[in-house]
Amino acid sequence: MGDLVGVAVYSRQVKANLPPARGPGHLAEIAEILARAQPDLDEPDLPRALHPLLVRHPRRTLVVLFTELADQRASDAV
Repeated sequence: MGDLVGVAVYSRQVKANLPPARGPGHLAEIAEILARAQPDLDEPDLPRALHPLLVRHPRRTLVVLFTELADQRASDAV
């Protein structure tokens, strides 16, 4: 539909970031970043990950967050 789509991978810090764009080449870059993503046991820093995104994109933006909230402390922070 021509929407701009980006992706970020993070834990305590941002590990990979691809700014929003469109097109088949960009979709391939997103797939590559997600294929290389590896889990770790660090507690994620959600505000640190989202702040740059929200500053760069002040307009209405859909953010989809994939995370595991198995720990009560982590789910309280979100």
